Amino acid sequence: MITYQIAQPSDLEAIATLHAQSWQQNNRGILDDYFLDHLIHASRLKVWTEIFANPVDNQHIITAKDNGKLCGFTRLFNKKESKYGIYLDSLHVSKNWKGKGIGRHLMSLAGKWVATKYPNQGMNLLVLAENTPAIDFYERVGGKRVETVLLDLGDETGRLGDTYRYYWEHPGGIGSLG
Repeated sequence: MITYQIAQPSDLEAIATLHAQSWQQNNRGILDDYFLDHLIHASRLKVWTEIFANPVDNQHIITAKDNGKLCGFTRLFNKKESKYGIYLDSLHVSKNWKGKGIGRHLMSLAGKWVATKYPNQGMNLLVLAENTPAIDFYERVGGKRVETVLLDLGDETGRLGDTYRYYWEHPGGIGSLG
């Protein structure tokens, strides 16, 4: 049975591991292979250690667990400078649990949190332009592509790549989508 709850500091290592595995599985051919093969886990562990040690304003991390084993998570926070509202920084589901509605449910919970905490704001995220499975998913759950942004790919090479910003004007309705 899948349970959803707010992340705890004890989830840090499992989140970092799932994040690294997700990047390895979904960004092969997009990000640097050496980074994905040798550096990704340490990179994600460093990032998540920092996130848990120094949470930003109104951070919200939701985990999905199957009998206590992490199978998905999402993280949102309020980037006050964004005209697109609350930023969904991460959404990852383990490959063994994909296709079971976990990503959709995490998006729904994220949207409901935004609608409750920030009723007059939307929600947005950035996705690598070459990550077509993720793009297809975000479009299925009602995301609208609003801009292309050139950003650091995050693989420690300094390379830049196109990312698409997806936006939900009314994120509280994500769960009601077919």
